Amino acid sequence: MVADSLDELHEFAKKIGVPRERYHRNASYPHYDVTDELRTMALKFGAIAGSRQQIIVCARKLKIEINTINKVRSGQMKLFADSP
Repeated sequence: MVADSLDELHEFAKKIGVPRERYHRNASYPHYDVTDELRTMALKFGAIAGSRQQIIVCARKLKIEINTINKVRSGQMKLFADSP
């Protein structure tokens, strides 16, 4: 399962009861693994079955968001490392 943003992804996963351990942050793109049963539930709650192209677009957005978060955190760590 993918989404347009990490917040949306996590909120929707929580809404349909997908355990956080099914989240794969460090995969080729951030996503949740879902069973057929959870997929059916997601669709009932408003998820959209995406084409391969739509999934790739969402996956790229999520990857960019993860990379941005990592850069900010890295910069924060350097800031604190330089403090007295």
